[in-house]
Amino acid sequence: MTRSLQAPFDLSLRFVGKTGGITIRDHFYVNNAIDELVFDDGTTWSLTQIDEFYLARAQTAGNDTIVGFDRPTNYTVNDLAGDDVIAEPTHTLNNFDVLNLGAAFSPTTVVLTRSASNATALTLRLPGQTGSLTLRAQFEEPGGGFEEIRFADGTVWQRSTMFARYVERTQTAGNDTILGNDSNDSFAYGDFAGSDVLIEGANYGAGNLDRLVLDAAVTTANVQRTRSTAALNDITIGRIGGAGVLRLQDEFAGSNMGVEQVAFADGTQWDRARLLEEYAVRAQTAGNDTIVGAARMGTNYLIAAPAGDDRLIDGWDRFGNIDRLDMAADWTPSNIRLTRANGNNDLVARIFGSAGSLTVERQFASGEGIEEIRFSDGTVWNRTEIQSRTTSGSGSMLVAGGGYGEFAMGGGGGRAGHYDFDLV
Repeated sequence: MTRSLQAPFDLSLRFVGKTGGITIRDHFYVNNAIDELVFDDGTTWSLTQIDEFYLARAQTAGNDTIVGFDRPTNYTVNDLAGDDVIAEPTHTLNNFDVLNLGAAFSPTTVVLTRSASNATALTLRLPGQTGSLTLRAQFEEPGGGFEEIRFADGTVWQRSTMFARYVERTQTAGNDTILGNDSNDSFAYGDFAGSDVLIEGANYGAGNLDRLVLDAAVTTANVQRTRSTAALNDITIGRIGGAGVLRLQDEFAGSNMGVEQVAFADGTQWDRARLLEEYAVRAQTAGNDTIVGAARMGTNYLIAAPAGDDRLIDGWDRFGNIDRLDMAADWTPSNIRLTRANGNNDLVARIFGSAGSLTVERQFASGEGIEEIRFSDGTVWNRTEIQSRTTSGSGSMLVAGGGYGEFAMGGGGGRAGHYDFDLV
């Protein structure tokens, strides 16, 4: 009695010493199953007995693939002889599938692993043994894999427990990769030990909420957050003074990517926007800094008086989001100086008479940069206002205003304007 992944709903019957066989098409599809097998000697197998016979024969001393059923099923696995796979259908609804593990499996020592190349699967191993059992599509929604794993000591893991134990056991003293799944996830993360990566992929479900729950050793005051131009959608967090870090891959690649919330032990919660704002604040140091924004979400950048020559990379936004510079009290509408170098789409902001600067990369390229500058007195400049107040950085009296031929004295189009220039 055999099955294959190529025709997962078919049941093939072969007989010892015979070359032929019988294939029952779609036997395992919804309600298509035959109800009984009747043999010449009068023996009758019910549908449940057919399932049990197949499951028992499918487990050998080699590497086996056990194809699941489109109905509630109990599987029993007592030991690991080879590298086995259980392929339980993922399209079924309201089925309750249970994996019963023998005494060789302990809930406290069973090893749980996953791979980015097969992100929805969960693999079980026994310490010190070479065999494995992979539950294909265990974390695929809806209805993939098993609803429960039951151990011989009476311990029961539901889906959420399986995921929590996987996250817990994946965190080692080394460099670890932690994979999310298609449902609402809660990642309980201890203190940072190695250079870890958290990959929480796209989830399009309504009301999806994935949470990173940090250890009490990590607080809002000591949490480190950094980003890199080499991975514009990622953010790396750690503890100031600690050796390890956790990189949230593709956190800013879209509203359905990454975690929606970072939770601290004191009850503080940062959503995605707050996480980016807090990063931008910490990224501003006494040196020359690069602040990496997010192209797919509206962002408020809290900008202090620049100590060095800083750069902001916000990226192209096709979604109509509002990105804003929220200027500290050091910046005022009367002391800010905006320039644009010839042949360059960058906007450079300075406080008149101060040495530091903030460059907004590609501000004058279509759809890039920031939409607003907001001052502490409530004044707000939109793109048009920013453009009209921007001067050429070459010493030319021609305002770089997007090709409208505006001149410094008069502001173009009859508009009065005041501009500060450095003539070179």
